[in-house]
Amino acid sequence: MVFTIRLGIVLQYLFSSQCILISEAFARQHVRPMDVQEYVDEARFRCSEVIGCPMLEMTWGQVIAHDPVTNATATFRDVMAGPGWVKEWNWGHHEPRTTHATGPAVDEIREMRQEMQVRDASDTSLAQFYMSLGVQGILSDSPMADAEVRKRWGIDPVVEKSEPLVGNYASDVHTAFLQRQLMVASFNEAVKNGRRAAILLHSTC
Repeated sequence: MVFTIRLGIVLQYLFSSQCILISEAFARQHVRPMDVQEYVDEARFRCSEVIGCPMLEMTWGQVIAHDPVTNATATFRDVMAGPGWVKEWNWGHHEPRTTHATGPAVDEIREMRQEMQVRDASDTSLAQFYMSLGVQGILSDSPMADAEVRKRWGIDPVVEKSEPLVGNYASDVHTAFLQRQLMVASFNEAVKNGRRAAILLHSTC
């Protein structure tokens, strides 16, 4: 058991280290892969119930959505998720697009509101909103996206660097990954307890 956990940490370190090298290489060309992602129609996962679903599990470059009632699952790279639904988050969907430098575009938040209306038009309220900055915090926080969350739902988004969630942000790769996992765990706990929560989750750099 201990060996498995340590092996997992080592693998996450290697993947994250690879991300640093890739990011540095792309930085020299002033571009990162997700910053130029082409738009394709985004996959969706629909839960059997609005309350208590979805449950999310994140590993490097992968997010698995799970319906605890039916045990159905779906695998994504990055996701936006809300009460009863999950959708692939494609950074090229809107103009202006999402980039690591700008953070999530305001239209990503509006898209999430639209998905909520499609899933259950009778209730588009939220009690909590979680905003990912990526495994290493390279994705910038967007003040405009944060403001859109406040405008739409009257709540402050929980940004993963923020004090209420993880305390002082750590640049150490191992600790940073655990912080990302803590954010996903916080979302899952809120959903499990019947709270209406949403998340915008980036699974790599």
